[in-house]
Amino acid sequence: MSNTNEEESLFSELGKFEELQSPFHLFPVLHRELESLNRLKRNREKSVLVSSVLSGLHLGNDSQNQEETLDLSGTRLGNHLENPEAKQLCSKLASNPMDSSSRQELLGMLLEQRESANLQMSRDGYLLSMFELESPQLNSEKINTALYCQELYLFRLHEKLREMALKFSQKVQGDGSEKDNELREKANELKQGITYIQNCASILKTTPLTKKFELDLRPGKVGKKISNKELSEGYDPFSRRLSHLPLVDISLNQMLEIMRLLERNNPLVGYHQSMKHEILARLAFADALLTKDSKKEREGADQFSKALIAVQQAMALVGYAPNRSVEIATVVRFGQIVYMVAKIYRLHQIPLPKGHQELMNKAIRALQKVSEDKNAKIIQQNLLNFKEQSGS
Repeated sequence: MSNTNEEESLFSELGKFEELQSPFHLFPVLHRELESLNRLKRNREKSVLVSSVLSGLHLGNDSQNQEETLDLSGTRLGNHLENPEAKQLCSKLASNPMDSSSRQELLGMLLEQRESANLQMSRDGYLLSMFELESPQLNSEKINTALYCQELYLFRLHEKLREMALKFSQKVQGDGSEKDNELREKANELKQGITYIQNCASILKTTPLTKKFELDLRPGKVGKKISNKELSEGYDPFSRRLSHLPLVDISLNQMLEIMRLLERNNPLVGYHQSMKHEILARLAFADALLTKDSKKEREGADQFSKALIAVQQAMALVGYAPNRSVEIATVVRFGQIVYMVAKIYRLHQIPLPKGHQELMNKAIRALQKVSEDKNAKIIQQNLLNFKEQSGS
């Protein structure tokens, strides 16, 4: 094969996945893919309303082969799974795309053979696990499956980027030709993408849920009050994990809204709202650190601003002498956000937001009240060191 054909083959291989071709477009691309699955769901619901005859029809894109596209049946994924029952599950899903238990079983099979799962399989699994979390019927298994699928997909994407960056680097001749410059630019972009995906995986890493629990957020299923068990085993741990799944919007926002209505005097609402915005801010700044994209910097700054507002609203509900675990956690969270903003702004050589020095002083005083907490002492010392280093 000639060099020209080999180079064309390399670019063609990149083109199979949009996020491989442009790693910094990762989340917009996946959001769009997830919306395609949601559109299939909405189309089915409309079809059922129009005629019961249509309810048994396959919901994939009829104009395209199931081997080439991802649909709600998961057929493309199922055809590459070793478990002989995978195809049977896909048939069930083709008949009833809302069969959540069959989809969860299919995703379980993927995770069982994660060692041999390639990028396409892990990507399909990730998107299908995210689709499961669009439903208002949540449980620990769905959330943990999504966390595992996200971890697997980011690992495989990182792995593929390293492979492609090496291939492109090996093709660079150093002769200064237009083609050589194109190869070098792509190799450098892929190397940046490797770092970006690695940083994203680090930001999104969290522990799985340890207790089995279910929440039904459908209208009429939510009571007039959230019980202590629902809060401690459902809303609180579920919100914490969903914040680390950036493709999940509807369910997390729905939980936060329910807590806001029924637990308006609980600092947990602002606590989790701040965590959601913090994760989005860190992802935006992870992009900006490598691309120097001022738009991404502004996006990160905006998300951090929202995180600070949310955590300050939570702090307003904390007593003068914090002693409840939720109050101590909120004070620590306040200190974490304040310090994180200061640290990241310094890294990006951005002036601190107006009034942030006073927020640091407030955080130091608040952390002193819960100094028996190990994390509180560490964050307080970090803030004091930052102020000393910056001469403020």
